[in-house]
Amino acid sequence: MLCYLGLVAGFAAGAALGGPWAFVAPIAGFGLGLIGDMTLIRCGLHGIRKNAERW
Repeated sequence: MLCYLGLVAGFAAGAALGGPWAFVAPIAGFGLGLIGDMTLIRCGLHGIRKNAERW
């Protein structure tokens, strides 16, 4: 979900800055959002497994 938000924010920033940023900003936003998604999934699954072991 964060990767899509980063993509949209990158398009907005790229449109505002213009030039090569119109191509670079969406890619960077998507990449940062994807890293955020992976981190949240990893931490969330770790928490679920930790609670499952407790029960």
